[in-house]
Amino acid sequence: MQSRPLLAEAGKAPGRESGDGGILPAGDGGTRPREPWAGGGRAGPWAVLRLGAAEALRGLRMAARWLRYTLEFGRGPLGPDAGPLSERVVGLQDHLGFLHDADVAAALARQFLVDRSGDLSEPETAAIGRYLMDRERELGRLRRTVGGAWRRVAGLGFRRSLGRVVAGL
Repeated sequence: MQSRPLLAEAGKAPGRESGDGGILPAGDGGTRPREPWAGGGRAGPWAVLRLGAAEALRGLRMAARWLRYTLEFGRGPLGPDAGPLSERVVGLQDHLGFLHDADVAAALARQFLVDRSGDLSEPETAAIGRYLMDRERELGRLRRTVGGAWRRVAGLGFRRSLGRVVAGL
């Protein structure tokens, strides 16, 4: 995929490929995902969100999962303010999950049409084509709106709230 070289170049960090296609930092031992949006510059995460590179968005979703599980695991010691922070992270995870699902469904429908182009009747082709168009429209909508879900987690308010919660330990 085109995203892997782009991400490796953007990260400028030594690393190795993990078994699932992600990039792990050198010396990590595979214990945590490499942040695919890292790499410096103000456009770091926005470049990934705009491109919508499937691997990068999957990595972002995995990182959000780690943060969510950390917040949920420490909910007791972190106090009641950890709950709303976790909900914001779940919102980002959900959005990225819907985006991934739409991307996979569109790709499968497209490939099915290509592979069976001579075997399908006109009504079947039309129905699959409508489904493909619907998934592509949904994919476009989700790509356009992912910034809001991202800002709720990466924004100053979230970071300050997270800092206050952690400082209370």
